[in-house]
Amino acid sequence: MGSPRAKHKLARASLTLLLALAWLTGVPSAARAQAAVQFKDVAAFVSFGDHILFQARIESSTPLQALYLLLEPQGAAPVYLPVALNERGELQYQLDPGRYSIRPFAQVTYAFRAEFESGQPVTSEHYRIDYIDTRFSWQELTEGSLSVYWYDRNITFGQSALNNAVAGVKSVQTLLPATFSDPVRIFIYGSSSDLQGVMKGTPSWVAGHAAPDLGVVLISIPAGPDEGLEMQRQIPHELMHLAQYEVIGENFTNQPYWLIEGMASEAELYPNPEYGRALEKAVETRKLLPLADLCAGFPRDASGAFLSYAQSASFMRYLYEQYGASGLQDLTLKYKDGLSCDKGISAAFGLTLSQLEYRWQQESLGVNPEGLVARKLFPYLAVAGVMFGMMIVSIVLASRRPKPADQKSR
Repeated sequence: MGSPRAKHKLARASLTLLLALAWLTGVPSAARAQAAVQFKDVAAFVSFGDHILFQARIESSTPLQALYLLLEPQGAAPVYLPVALNERGELQYQLDPGRYSIRPFAQVTYAFRAEFESGQPVTSEHYRIDYIDTRFSWQELTEGSLSVYWYDRNITFGQSALNNAVAGVKSVQTLLPATFSDPVRIFIYGSSSDLQGVMKGTPSWVAGHAAPDLGVVLISIPAGPDEGLEMQRQIPHELMHLAQYEVIGENFTNQPYWLIEGMASEAELYPNPEYGRALEKAVETRKLLPLADLCAGFPRDASGAFLSYAQSASFMRYLYEQYGASGLQDLTLKYKDGLSCDKGISAAFGLTLSQLEYRWQQESLGVNPEGLVARKLFPYLAVAGVMFGMMIVSIVLASRRPKPADQKSR
């Protein structure tokens, strides 16, 4: 008989063999295929406004039947794109971001899927890249879920921006119960022209933009003595849009524009002092814009848009004074339910938009009530005047019409 030690070695060898056979017969084919394929040197490179270059090297002991790039852009639908390897087992795929709805600063998750003539397909681990504006060398500061990025000024500027972001979150939260638990990225451009390179197709007067579903804020703050005040205005303003999206989700755009922008203006740490002068002039010249016209959007011209922002800010301040933060929250939630512009405000406050507009103009802007009534009635009076004038003309013409001969002889 062999020694106990020899028997032990034989038992271990038998166990190893049994385990190997069990792996070959019992392990799913997908796991074996995974072990037979290796994805190496995976990387992606952004050339902003032009392309994203994906590359990888794939080693497989089994011939590939097909290979795909799985693309999952933030805020867009996933898509599988067929790609090919060269003779060295390498791939390079140049992607047009615009073709696949990849927005500036969106995060893109991607992976590779290998398929074989026999056996289960194999998907690589998932990787991520930010479609960031590579025209600039961004600096970064972070506190909690907030990150600020800038490129043309020193660390003092960046810290000031971060401080204003923290204060802006607190200001926003006095109006809406947003948590800001998801990452928020604030990118600060040094000029409006630099920002326009990202926001193509928008009016040149636009100084900021929020992409709430991406958690991204873009603003432009030129260097100068007013840059601190601009931070206090722009950063909280755009953060409010992220809060509105967090509270009501995809129905964010169902809100009236005067509510979207009015709430954002109410959150500003430094309100725009020019709004008051614009409102005074509009009252004097009787050129206030009807709030009903500001439900679906603002004018695209600079002067019309500015007055729309001024009116929305003033109207929201009036609602806040009358109904408090809870009233504004209730109003916001009405639009989450899909109500129309006028029905939402009626459901929240029991008054129509025109009734509240009338009170706001009287109490906040000092508009003469007689003048308001006259302006409200003017379209009807004009129609009545035209009809009355036509009636008078008809009567005069009828009186001058020649009488028949038999009537003359009588």
